[in-house]
Amino acid sequence: MPKFFMINDQYNEGIQINEYNGQFSLVTAQMNDGTVYPKWVHPSGGKGKPPNDKVIPMGSPRMERNQLIELAKWILAEMDEEGSYQGPTDDRDDDTIPF
Repeated sequence: MPKFFMINDQYNEGIQINEYNGQFSLVTAQMNDGTVYPKWVHPSGGKGKPPNDKVIPMGSPRMERNQLIELAKWILAEMDEEGSYQGPTDDRDDDTIPF
């Protein structure tokens, strides 16, 4: 079963953790009959240019596993209204944070 988190039950939309060549990304996806289908987009060709012909999954840039974990911790900290999340306790190098 794919790593899929349902966000919108009405349209069966959510976020999938996608792995490609040992790197990870968060991809917008839809589930139909237990199968997860990524949403695909034609990226912009740049200012004033038509969209590219090649389609890619709609989502975040690819990142290492530890970067995805740090991103999840950052999101939790940003969304924690009560301030109970104290941040990571490991000695991480800030160069590994994807933002």
